[in-house]
Amino acid sequence: GLRRFKGTVDGSPSSIIITDRLGRVEYANRNFLALSGYSLDELIGQNVSILQPEFFSRDNSIMWERLGCGEKWKGEFLNLKKNGELYWAIVSLSPIFDKNGEVSHYISIQEDITYLKRKEEDLKKSEEKLRILFESLPEGILVTDLDGRIIQVNRACLAIFGFAERGDVEGRNIHELFDAAAD
Repeated sequence: GLRRFKGTVDGSPSSIIITDRLGRVEYANRNFLALSGYSLDELIGQNVSILQPEFFSRDNSIMWERLGCGEKWKGEFLNLKKNGELYWAIVSLSPIFDKNGEVSHYISIQEDITYLKRKEEDLKKSEEKLRILFESLPEGILVTDLDGRIIQVNRACLAIFGFAERGDVEGRNIHELFDAAAD
């Protein structure tokens, strides 16, 4: 039983760590060790808080409340490797129950999403650059959906049509806007 369980956990493509009720590491699979840079001997008995950077403070009370009630929890964590490098992981935490139905351990299954987070940041930076460009162009620009509803305008467009606020234009149909301008 236990040997087969360990073989399954070690063979998992996910990073898995098992702790006692107080968050002390009792086991980590090969993928977790490779990701974190720690050896199993270095982790055993350590609190999982060593994997959290000091500046990354978050209120985990809801997570612990759910786990304490025997429920699962899923979220994102910024983790710290042994070498000090940071990585983002999507984490699924589940309680493990003893024969009396009490929570005895927790199992954490993690997927490294650092690459996705970096791409997300790059996309945000690109979107911000485009927004600045869109707003600074002297030409009036408006964007509509397929039904002709205006979903975005720049400042120059507002000035051309004599509107002070985006809310005066966005959401209206483009034909309505041009009909009003023709009057």
